[in-house]
Amino acid sequence: MAPATDSPGAASIDALQAGLFYLLSRYAATPSEAIATAVVHQLSVLWAHPQTDLLPVQRNLYAKLINEWRLRGADSREGTQPKWLN
Repeated sequence: MAPATDSPGAASIDALQAGLFYLLSRYAATPSEAIATAVVHQLSVLWAHPQTDLLPVQRNLYAKLINEWRLRGADSREGTQPKWLN
């Protein structure tokens, strides 16, 4: 049984992190903008997870990593500026 969260149907942080690690390993093997964009999305889901309210250091790390992956061009398009989280 998955750990309880504040939001019904929300994935556990462990499952989300496992997904992130998978994406990171895929990017390391075959870098692409599509995978980098998926990494930004996965980090954003982790950052917004209700349980990260109890994990401020982890939440801050997710915000910094989102910004770093955006700098790789994963989440920015010509003429738009990414929304910085921290």
